Amino acid sequence: MLEGTSPVLRREGSRKAPDLSDYNAHLLELLYELNLAVWLESSLQIKQAGGMQRGKTDKVDAQRIAQYAYRFRDQMRLWEPPREVMQKLTFLSATRQRLNQAYNLLAVPVAEQKTFISKSLQKALKGNIKKSVAALKEEQKAIDKQIKELIQADPRLKELFDLMISVPGIGPVIATELLITTNEMQTINDPKKLACHAGVAPFAYSSGTSVRGKTRVSHQTASAVRSKTAESVDPYGHHVGDSGTG
Repeated sequence: MLEGTSPVLRREGSRKAPDLSDYNAHLLELLYELNLAVWLESSLQIKQAGGMQRGKTDKVDAQRIAQYAYRFRDQMRLWEPPREVMQKLTFLSATRQRLNQAYNLLAVPVAEQKTFISKSLQKALKGNIKKSVAALKEEQKAIDKQIKELIQADPRLKELFDLMISVPGIGPVIATELLITTNEMQTINDPKKLACHAGVAPFAYSSGTSVRGKTRVSHQTASAVRSKTAESVDPYGHHVGDSGTG
């Protein structure tokens, strides 16, 4: 399997598009340097294509992956590394998300507690995290600036980014995630597929006259893109924009 240019099916560990900020990036880079053809596929796709399954071991998983690769070899799409600028953008975006999570971890509980604790205690708690929260905000601003400069300096990314943010409800954060998820609109370039991948495409659930379920979106989506897209629309379906700080 590792001789010549034999295709290697790398099982990606989540439902989302490949994320170069996680550890599989090192394996992908090594395989590419060895001139091996790599097919990167979602583990959920492999699992559902296998039908009803019982039991799970490394040996069985390897057999299922091999069977999937043989059955769908006509649909093989070889993985190619993204441009260096995209790798930088991916890591910066991941850092921004972690900073945002750290900020929420500190600030949100304190804000929620103010309705059922004394004002003096609330003031003390806010004072305890004041410096940390301020520092996290400054770091977020610095990351946002680097992301903006990176995109503006690349003609291809700037063109796609400007087109994306021209859409109502799409701001810098969502546009950045879309660039990363689609690898500059190369891995996903069909509007319907992108809407489905982002978790905003509705699907009907009905069968004859007995099943009349509500039309709803699928949960098998890119969670990062879906969460940001959902935040840009209020409960009444109106676009509220992208603050650029999420």
